[in-house]
Amino acid sequence: MPKEEFLKMRERIIEIENLKNKLNKESENLTETLTENCPHEVVIETNYISYEALGYTRSPQRRCLICGIVEDGWGCGYRKLKKRPIKVVSSDVFRKSRELEPLVQTGAMIPKSLIKELGWEEKKDKK
Repeated sequence: MPKEEFLKMRERIIEIENLKNKLNKESENLTETLTENCPHEVVIETNYISYEALGYTRSPQRRCLICGIVEDGWGCGYRKLKKRPIKVVSSDVFRKSRELEPLVQTGAMIPKSLIKELGWEEKKDKK
């Protein structure tokens, strides 16, 4: 392969890396704006987990399904996710809810992959 081709590939990689950095910064800014302005109305929660052998307990966690913010806490210890959760879910479902995906209308806006786990059905448009 000619030397010029290597240089062109290198320049293209630099362009792509710059674009990735720009898009990551834009994503961070949008995420920050979303979490600051979200009403946090669709919240799920995990139960606490006790690790008796280690003498440790992990507090419950809550996640807003709209903006993705997560908080650890007990009862009134939550700062932003104070509203009662719509559902207490398993750790597996809670981990799955981290994945960004489009939201669908059920009784609330939730990720489509969680409809079954949360026991809801997607609302169909009436025609």
